[in-house]
Amino acid sequence: MLLCNCQQLSQAKYDKAMLKQFKNAVSRYVLVIENKLDLASFSFVDDFKVVSMLSVYNCSNVNITRPSVNVTDLRLTYCDIQDIEGIQYMQQLQVLRLTDNKIQSILQLSAQHNLTELDLYRNKITIIDPLKNLLQLQSMILFENSISDLSPLRLLVNLHFLDLTSNRISNIYYLRFLNNLKSLWLGNNSIVDLSPLQGIQSLTELVLNNNKIVHFNLNNQQLQNVVLDQNYIEAVVQGAEMAEQVPPTSKQKMESVFVGLVYEAQLKDEKMKQLQTQIKIKMERESEKIYEMMWKIEKRHKHFLQQVQTCIVLSNCDTQ
Repeated sequence: MLLCNCQQLSQAKYDKAMLKQFKNAVSRYVLVIENKLDLASFSFVDDFKVVSMLSVYNCSNVNITRPSVNVTDLRLTYCDIQDIEGIQYMQQLQVLRLTDNKIQSILQLSAQHNLTELDLYRNKITIIDPLKNLLQLQSMILFENSISDLSPLRLLVNLHFLDLTSNRISNIYYLRFLNNLKSLWLGNNSIVDLSPLQGIQSLTELVLNNNKIVHFNLNNQQLQNVVLDQNYIEAVVQGAEMAEQVPPTSKQKMESVFVGLVYEAQLKDEKMKQLQTQIKIKMERESEKIYEMMWKIEKRHKHFLQQVQTCIVLSNCDTQ
């Protein structure tokens, strides 16, 4: 179901009678895009008994004061959200994406024990203590916040993917407990010591660009993709091969080999993945715009038909 530019819903005074016309709809997906409306209550979603996913993009005044208990997948993107009060009552949530907002406190997430995917990309979060009990989490994105203390993450042992890019991280000690991590993104931080990652043998992808790393001393056997550009690499330990202190000439050769044979391919692969992600996001946004255009065209078509019918009626009146 698509709700776009629905001014009838403005100021949370939506026409429930109108919405109830669709209450038996089989769609499990409600998409609301680019509306200047107040979604102060998500209770209208309860009228759609089978709806399990609600996606809201670029809508103003989005609040969660009366949340729907049916929704298991909630996505609120670019909605100027500052307060997530009310979300603690959505106990069925499994997927939560609150990206591109202005959220500072995530205290209300402490009760979301069923969450498996959490995306808080680009917010203003500094404290992540409420996440420490979300033991079912498998994927978490905290990209572009202001996080420095990672101690609340030590119990999240089911995490497979963790993105902490662009934060204020220098100490990664508590990541040593995440033994099931496969993909870890730590780019654009202030990390020097990588030793806490030594025991995470499940790691296959590690992104460390733009940090303060001097020695790359990991021998994780499963590592396939490593990104290390914009660091200060002076020594490399790779498997059983060790170079604790490398003379300048040898260092240059090592960097050449490392960059040429490993980093270059990995960086291309990383850039390809980032490009694929960007394309996916762009396609989703373009799809939303297409839906909106289709809605506008349909509206104009109906308006045109009404005008034609009016003209026909007037014409008949004139002939009579």
